[in-house]
Amino acid sequence: MGLKFGLHTMRGTSIFAVEKDCVLLGDNPENYRISDIAITGEAGECIWKPQSLAVNVSHPGSDLFFGALAQQYSQWGVDFLKNDCVFGIHDFIPDNIHSLAKSIQRLPKPITYSLSPGATTDIDQEVLNAEIIASDVNMYRITGDDWDDWGDIDPDHFDAAAAMSSLIAVEGLGGKESFPDLDMLPLGRVSIPGDDDKSRTPFRASNLTQAEQKTLMTLWSIARSPLMFGGDATDLNDDNATMELLTHPEILTINQRTKDNSEVYRDEDTRIWSAKGKGVEALYLAIFNTAEEARTVTYNFDGFDKCKIEDVWANEDLGWVINLISVEVESHGAVALKLTLCN
Repeated sequence: MGLKFGLHTMRGTSIFAVEKDCVLLGDNPENYRISDIAITGEAGECIWKPQSLAVNVSHPGSDLFFGALAQQYSQWGVDFLKNDCVFGIHDFIPDNIHSLAKSIQRLPKPITYSLSPGATTDIDQEVLNAEIIASDVNMYRITGDDWDDWGDIDPDHFDAAAAMSSLIAVEGLGGKESFPDLDMLPLGRVSIPGDDDKSRTPFRASNLTQAEQKTLMTLWSIARSPLMFGGDATDLNDDNATMELLTHPEILTINQRTKDNSEVYRDEDTRIWSAKGKGVEALYLAIFNTAEEARTVTYNFDGFDKCKIEDVWANEDLGWVINLISVEVESHGAVALKLTLCN
């Protein structure tokens, strides 16, 4: 696989382009300008970056703008586009997403179209928003910023992933699949750019425990979230533990080659997901313990008389099981099981 070129861009246009009164590129006999299509003031400003402005798609010049924008990305060789401040609860502009998606669709070379940020302040509304734009994109972030803090993961990421499970792998831009995105994986050696606390080292080991890091890889995989490594890739040659997390073959199979992924059980300290294998008769179960102590988790899965069971992470054959599964799970940990030869 060749190197990919990713670009992080903001919504629509900017106040700086408006101030320069730039002319729109393309077939523009009317001499439309950025100032004609930009939505200024609170109605168009990004809530956390007011220099970025939405575009009025009802203006005929908007097609020129988004077409020229997509052409510029293509000429730069962009393979992956992250479009920010367009999909959160308080910054949702679906008409701008749709217009840029149409322009990307017309390009000779496909670009993976990703949206950010998300939010979990109103999950029901987030799901409704996702249903509107899922077919226009290839991935869209459904959580706030994810750092190496267990408080970022529980309960927000569990709740968001479960709520969005019906939208996993629906048809998206360019006929490719579209996925809810749980954000980066802050594993291994990480940093916080722009951190004002000068007493902190710019690079450090992830604050997540090994059990918590395994939980992230397990949840991201069973929920089929895009896997975006958020650590220092140059350090992986000397970090076997992180490399094993990121490259475990069966965990990657769960992420890439499963269907019907959904949360099937939850209580205060337990989350359980299931998924079926694609092209292979296998049932995967991911069992999560969010409690502060290790626990034995028991789950009764009706409809299966007898199955061969394997511990995916441990690559261990656990024999046969009839209906009832009982496993020991670390605090903030996860167990991934593969069930085959079921009656």
